[in-house]
Amino acid sequence: MFSLLKRIWIKKKTICHVGAWGGNFGDSILQNSIRRQLCELDDRIEFVYYNCQKTEFTLELIHQINKSCDVMIVGGGGLIFNRPQDNSKSGWQWNIDINYIDHIKIPIVVYGIGYNKFEYDKNDFQSVTREHLLKTIDKSALFSVRNTGTKEYLVKLGGDASKIDVIPDPGMFAQPSFIKIPGIATNKVKIGINWTTDRENQTFPEPWNVTKERFLCELVKAINKISGKYDIQVFYIGHMGYEFDKAIIEYFKSYLDIKPIIIDECLCEIYPPGDGEKVGYLVDIYRQMDLVLGMRGHSNIVSFGQNTPCIAIGSHRKLRYFKKDIHDEENIIDIREMNNINDKYIYGKIEYNLAHLSAQKMRLIGEFARQRHIEDEFNKKVISLLH
Repeated sequence: MFSLLKRIWIKKKTICHVGAWGGNFGDSILQNSIRRQLCELDDRIEFVYYNCQKTEFTLELIHQINKSCDVMIVGGGGLIFNRPQDNSKSGWQWNIDINYIDHIKIPIVVYGIGYNKFEYDKNDFQSVTREHLLKTIDKSALFSVRNTGTKEYLVKLGGDASKIDVIPDPGMFAQPSFIKIPGIATNKVKIGINWTTDRENQTFPEPWNVTKERFLCELVKAINKISGKYDIQVFYIGHMGYEFDKAIIEYFKSYLDIKPIIIDECLCEIYPPGDGEKVGYLVDIYRQMDLVLGMRGHSNIVSFGQNTPCIAIGSHRKLRYFKKDIHDEENIIDIREMNNINDKYIYGKIEYNLAHLSAQKMRLIGEFARQRHIEDEFNKKVISLLH
């Protein structure tokens, strides 16, 4: 009875949440984590969602949002990114005409977005993108980015540095839901591998397919060598499911000396991750690892949040930006420098982490506490806009 009266007496506050809700694990944990954190601070909040890649913000839709919502959140994730197939009117992931931004009458919060252009992406932003981003910064009640590198990029475009907060990616605060991994052995060293199957031609230096094969060969040799020193298990942790990552999964099955446990196969029921309990299962898988080799941004971010050391692999700027902000730049295998990378180099990175696991975890705990404080203070500012 009391709960019914509470719903009647206490007016709900509605947040219009705009993001790239595309089925990727990283996008799903952002949606889940932001909602959970804000609802913990104010239980009056309810959310309505708009997919920024599939929604055009027309004047009619903006009018509807003004009438029904109290705050608009845009983000998080790598929204400063041009996908030509989206036909975005802004050139980045928020598909709104620049002349319509002023029609939004409720406070706008840009929440931890990132500059997400792939290293070898030849697509340029549209001519309107710079002006659109600057307009969004000026119009927003709160504008935040997920790393210092993105802030520096926006300031170079002409953005007012005093209006741009740097906050952690909320994915690092995702909560695990316990799940038993079939075949996992508590007495073995558990190494997780995550790979980015999409846009490999924008990830590796040209000739990209040759560079990719060379890197994979060196990576596999390093892991096989590690298995001679440590009693390890290897897990492949996909973010999109087996069919999406089939080629790389079959590669690891063929060339690793130790048969890998493929999460996409043995726990196929948790894909696609969506926005519910499945998100927590993947978070928990990262929690159970001793070390992760991660190519996707949220493979690194979630590992950090679960106090699991992670070596970033790849060329993407978001990996470098993240590692710099958490003071972990030594744990990157940067394939832009492929001429300097071989199995010995990769082995050294892995072996150092395994030999110093306790110290690495202690260091991560201290850095996580610092990031947690930054996030909490920003969330309080968001809640204040609802009052």
